[in-house]
Amino acid sequence: MTGNAKTIAGFGFERCAVEPNVWRKITPDGTVRLAIYVDNVVIRFPRGRRDLADTHFVKPYGEHYSITIIGKPKVVLGIEISRDRGDRTMLLTQTRYIDKIFAKFCSERTTKDFTVPVHQAGIDAFHHMLPGDEADRIAMGRRSLLELLGSLLWATATHPETDFYVSWLCQFMSAPKLEHYEAGLSILSYLHCSKGLGIKYSANRPALEVYTDSSWGRMPRDFFGYAIILGGAAITACANRVKLMTQSTHESELYAYAMACKGLRFMQQLLELNGYKLKLPSPVHTDSAGVIPYIKQPGATARTWHYKKIILYGREQCLNLISKPVWVAGSDQMADIFTKALDKTSFLRCRGKLLGIPGS
Repeated sequence: MTGNAKTIAGFGFERCAVEPNVWRKITPDGTVRLAIYVDNVVIRFPRGRRDLADTHFVKPYGEHYSITIIGKPKVVLGIEISRDRGDRTMLLTQTRYIDKIFAKFCSERTTKDFTVPVHQAGIDAFHHMLPGDEADRIAMGRRSLLELLGSLLWATATHPETDFYVSWLCQFMSAPKLEHYEAGLSILSYLHCSKGLGIKYSANRPALEVYTDSSWGRMPRDFFGYAIILGGAAITACANRVKLMTQSTHESELYAYAMACKGLRFMQQLLELNGYKLKLPSPVHTDSAGVIPYIKQPGATARTWHYKKIILYGREQCLNLISKPVWVAGSDQMADIFTKALDKTSFLRCRGKLLGIPGS
């Protein structure tokens, strides 16, 4: 990006502090923004002002470099974009990409389509996988777990419901076993079965909100996760290991809440940069009733005095009216899908909420 950065800056564009791959040029009539990835550029300009993009970027840049204007984005980095202007919705899918990786990894085997990433009978075994040894490495042969998981990671862009499963397997990339590889193929089979699904955003549901959850003591390693929702579907999602040695469910939930608030603050800044009018404080949904009073009431108790400063970030946001804790029933907690492998009924319920497609 070094050469491109100098080139773009030469035409009066400045790099955005929040998102390094986004450049902008503020004009008297509005702001022109460029989202750049290698040699792919998506241009955003005020509604009805295509002339601003032509005047300030397309024409002067095209005089020095060879460029091709494709038109309205339909496929960007393998993500297919479908818009229904009448219904005011936008659907993001990766149908062709999933077909491609399925053919690559499953072309020589008979694989039936899975309706969930991990079958109910295999959930326990999935949670208790262990790293492999030298014998397992030999047994893997020419199979590459890294290549498989790398392909699955990109598919999570439009299938955030698989975040936990892929993140869990990524722990074993340095010491793979055949069971890890087979589990990855099961996730790929699920993606192939549900490739027609994607994330559906609606302009009729503009609220920005967060759902966060964590697990504690249910498996050898604690996980947390969160989803930031805008337009009725996830604009970002996370499933990761708890990086602290938490000593209770309460502490684990507070950690998850703090990490969700960090992700929320970044997204708020990015939206503000793009002219989105935020309604603060943004709600952060948690199903832990004990977290809410601790976030709202400053101070320490004998139970909480040892907590690390990192988990107090959620309280700081609450005091500054940036976000606020909201209790949600466990049955409505979509972030539960980021903390453990779920049974089919729970998985499909959470998936529908994440993708903005109820009943999917």
